[in-house]
Amino acid sequence: MAGQADKKLARENAKTLNNLFYQFLIFNIIYILVRIFYFYPTFTTWVAVKYFTTTGITLYLGYQLLQFGTPRYQNGVLISPGNDLAAKGLTEYMFDVIYVTWCIHMLSIVWEGAWWFYLIIPGYAIYKAWDVLFRPYFGANANETPGLSKRQQKRQQRQESGMSKVK
Repeated sequence: MAGQADKKLARENAKTLNNLFYQFLIFNIIYILVRIFYFYPTFTTWVAVKYFTTTGITLYLGYQLLQFGTPRYQNGVLISPGNDLAAKGLTEYMFDVIYVTWCIHMLSIVWEGAWWFYLIIPGYAIYKAWDVLFRPYFGANANETPGLSKRQQKRQQRQESGMSKVK
């Protein structure tokens, strides 16, 4: 039997996924109506490739979030609320990529150079990878040995003065 917390998480996940679906429809309908129909002369093959590629990425991430966060029911009973879609980490980055993609789509309606902003995503990934994986080894403090903690300093002072505790 699912508890109240599981039921609340299932409702929040269902609401989040429903909102994501409607936002996807709204942003893509706006793009198609305005960019393809209104600004058709500037809708080149290269623009179509960029649009459909980034929309494919959005669809893939949306599908992953759907699989990740969909509540599971059996005979009307909640079996699993799904994973928390408001969690930090990879889920958060998936939503960020989706939202950045939609912003770029809206901006690219009026400015062709907006597609360059899509480089923010791999740039941020490289920054985070550097920060987590490489900075401890290649950063400014990489060769420094960690100093003694206050507790270790006190113990060392007691040992030097001959007042160490016997254990």
